[in-house]
Amino acid sequence: MTTETSRTTFRLQGEDLSRALVFSGFWGSIFYLLAFISQVLTFRRPPAEVRSSTVLAGAGIFIGGFVGLGTLLIAVASALTGKTPAQQAREQLGAAGEERSGVLGTAVGAGVGSLLPLALATGSMRLAARLTGVPALAPPAGVSLPRAAVANGLLTALIAAAVTRITGWVARDARAGGQG
Repeated sequence: MTTETSRTTFRLQGEDLSRALVFSGFWGSIFYLLAFISQVLTFRRPPAEVRSSTVLAGAGIFIGGFVGLGTLLIAVASALTGKTPAQQAREQLGAAGEERSGVLGTAVGAGVGSLLPLALATGSMRLAARLTGVPALAPPAGVSLPRAAVANGLLTALIAAAVTRITGWVARDARAGGQG
């Protein structure tokens, strides 16, 4: 994938392409898993009947789309900034761990932002149900999207807070190791 700007040409290839694919594939998997778990946890009349073929087909649809769109967005960001994904990551990690208030803000933002992946994952499961002929969770009326949205937001916020703290610790330890 090549993107041109007026100042530079940037090609997303080699390690940069690998990073984009792994990063978007990993987070796509996490977001789909959180969406699925949120729906199961908030099912109106437990137990929910889970159809693995439909759940896996939905995962394929969601993660495939997430990887494609994620890689495209990474390429666009790299073209606009003129920096490789590795350079951007180093800059972001350089500031990580400096401020404690960033954890709460990141958690809240991730919780609110989790609504889009939840909607896309739900749509992927519905598309998969059309393809397989059976719903991912049965009976379909047992799925409570408002309750799932709250659960998904809370789970995503907790994971975002943990990842932010861990990233901060790793960055701080790397800086301290580089000084000694």
